[in-house]
Amino acid sequence: MQTVAENELLIQIICGSRRRRHLPRPHRAQSRPADAGSRGRQPLDEGSAATASKLGIPVGLSSDVATTASADQFTQMHAIFASERARRHQAAWDEDLVGNTTTPDLVDSRQVLRWATIEGAMVAGVDDRTGSITPGKKADIVIIDGSAVNVAPIIDPVGAVVCAADISNVKTVVVDGRVVKEDFKLKADLAGPRKAVEASRDYLVSKFGVPEPGWLVKEGVG
Repeated sequence: MQTVAENELLIQIICGSRRRRHLPRPHRAQSRPADAGSRGRQPLDEGSAATASKLGIPVGLSSDVATTASADQFTQMHAIFASERARRHQAAWDEDLVGNTTTPDLVDSRQVLRWATIEGAMVAGVDDRTGSITPGKKADIVIIDGSAVNVAPIIDPVGAVVCAADISNVKTVVVDGRVVKEDFKLKADLAGPRKAVEASRDYLVSKFGVPEPGWLVKEGVG
């Protein structure tokens, strides 16, 4: 059995099919913290994931506009942690509590990690097989380098993951027991997919017209 070295952190990732359970709409909450503000919208009670949690509604984190903000789960956790706490601090200010008492009902890192893992799996309808490290579920695991300068020294591992870690800290990824990333390197060869995406880009730009200044496109395209 493989052991986890010192200064490495384990977190669960959500992967596999997205089979949905058909729950009534009031019993689902999906917050897109990184892109909500960019489009002038605030999901679920002005974006309050904490309100949903108080009502017993599972919260999942996602992003649907990867061109305006990073779509990775670290960014989503950073954003929702900051926005939810800012919301409560603003409420405390409005209630004239600032300086008189500790701001009540602040979300913490463990709550946010639940939203990014097991509750996200609940929202997606796959919590019977992923979302937590539990016997009988799929072995979907992320190992994070805890010795990196952006997270060290670690006092609270969950706090380090939610508030400080980013994609550069991901050392190993296991999907359904299969190692797909090891020692910070993906197992898959992305040369083929990258060429296909670049060819698609060049085709679209060729139909667009004159490229904007600063665009990186193949010579002669546009």
